[in-house]
Amino acid sequence: MQANLDEQVYAALQRIYAQQLYDGGWSWWDGDKSDPQTTAYVVYGLLEAKESGYPISASVLAKGVEYLKEHMPDLRRNASTSDYNRHAFMLYVLARADQLGAGQTNFIFAHRVALGLFGKAYLAQAMHLLDPEDARIPTLLSDIESAAVMSAAGAHWEEAYKDYWNWNSDTRTTAIVLNAFIQLDPQNPITANAVRWLMAHRESGHWYSTQETTWSLIALTNWLVASKEYETDYKYAVGLNGESIQQGEANRENLTETVKLQIELEKLLKDKANYLVFARGRGAGNLYYTAYLSATLPVEEIQPLDQGMSLSREYFTLDDPKTPITEIERGELVKVRLTIVVPEAVHYVVINDPLPAGMEVIDSTLATDTLVPSVYTLQDYKERGWGWWYFTHVELRDEKVVLSSDYLPAGTYVYTYLVRASTAGTFRVIPPTASEFYFPDVGGRGAGSRFTVR
Repeated sequence: MQANLDEQVYAALQRIYAQQLYDGGWSWWDGDKSDPQTTAYVVYGLLEAKESGYPISASVLAKGVEYLKEHMPDLRRNASTSDYNRHAFMLYVLARADQLGAGQTNFIFAHRVALGLFGKAYLAQAMHLLDPEDARIPTLLSDIESAAVMSAAGAHWEEAYKDYWNWNSDTRTTAIVLNAFIQLDPQNPITANAVRWLMAHRESGHWYSTQETTWSLIALTNWLVASKEYETDYKYAVGLNGESIQQGEANRENLTETVKLQIELEKLLKDKANYLVFARGRGAGNLYYTAYLSATLPVEEIQPLDQGMSLSREYFTLDDPKTPITEIERGELVKVRLTIVVPEAVHYVVINDPLPAGMEVIDSTLATDTLVPSVYTLQDYKERGWGWWYFTHVELRDEKVVLSSDYLPAGTYVYTYLVRASTAGTFRVIPPTASEFYFPDVGGRGAGSRFTVR
């Protein structure tokens, strides 16, 4: 596998070496026009390859740097955010090549409000390479850190402006910002949280785009070096209410093993707070843990819970979409309305809505039931709300309805479906739940209830 990777890297470098010269300099060609931005990316790639031990032509690299220095675009005060971000990256590349002048960062720092978060990360790294003691660097890091979106899933960053011209996304921004903190402030707790978030938001082992994947791999590789994960060597202990429940040692041999502990609910203190304590000794590596409390209660006593998402569920007759009901005649159709509120954007969300035992879900896409509306009116669309189309995968099961979404931006979502009251009786209705698939502690649930079929 490594041999194949080396061959691919060498092939890419050979293509770079084969690029044409332009006006005595060197650039990546795009038709009949040279592109300083692409040149900056190629130079950055050559610098990364050189630092990784690959043989690089010194003359090719020097010509690329020289071309970039001579063709740096002018940055005006009213330039776009894309222009500011692009300029910050070019300054960072020149700094990596040890060719950045001390005064070249003054203008862009003075107008840093125009920069995106990843542009500020580039600028902070460039200034650090010029002078690690530069008093302006903490200002940039503080601006970036204060913009972090924190949750139980970790930390990530969301741009106020979508910089399509620089192939950017919020995942790419998170990776670039993470890499900046690794270089400038590796002990900051936000780095581990950002690593956790990046590792979770992958699809089939990679991220959504080549840009996201490239920058994520760069940041995570640098994190492994900075955190010394593969040099892990420390002792740890876990205690509950003053008693030891686990002791052990983490090292390179058992680094990928997981220790699972379980305490019965009856052993917890009921009249005072319970203290779960994790401790670790000196040594390299990080201690990772999660803790969950699972308990069962009578369904009708369960109250809503908001841990990053809130849910509510109501039942209605078809002719009155405003008055919720708790009972209906057997054989009648019932409209179920789920409302999901997401304060911050979430990824890979799964929503489970259990059915009362006396109900069966109706697939309204199958026009086989005369009582199921064949067309939707304007009122129906008003009832369904705005955003239900984000749920791209819907499963109508015997016991519940399952909704899935790869991505939900911050907002309120309403989803409705039909069920038939098929069995008489009074039934406890399990609350609806929502959670991120990779981080089940980010989510929420609705209230439990009773429903009667007469």
